[in-house]
Parts: sequence; C-alpha cells; structure tokens
Amino acid sequence: MAVVLAYVLILAKSGRENEILDALKEFKQVTEARTTLGSWDIIAAVESESMDSLYVLVERIRRLRYVERTSTLITR
Repeated sequence: MAVVLAYVLILAKSGRENEILDALKEFKQVTEARTTLGSWDIIAAVESESMDSLYVLVERIRRLRYVERTSTLITR
C-alpha cells in the first residue's frame, strides 16, 4: 500500500505556536513540525496509510487548542 505524504500548514493563535508543536509530537504520523515566518505559523510533515486516515489526522490537528486554521498540501 502506498503511503500518503502531506504537509499541513497551521495558523496558530498568536504566541501559542510552541503549545501546538508540543501537541503535534504526540501524533505518530507527524514526522516533523517547525515554526515558519509568513502567512502560516507552523508546517507539519505527515505520513498516512490512506486518504481516509489523512482526513482523520487533519481533523484531529484542527481540533487542537490554539489552532485557528489549516491547509493541507498532498504530495506525490
């Protein structure tokens, strides 16, 4: 089965980026997460077993405290 690779861009409540980064460490599918400068505050690299499991993961990330918005970029 092919692995789905994606990047999740996260807009955080101002000053709360580190709390989100700490929460992302609890997700085994998140392979890396870093703060950024620009329109988005955090970028998280994720690997998922399927599009359905990616959807579930992104929904869990969206529900994290201090996450205001996300955008997901799926790669090949």
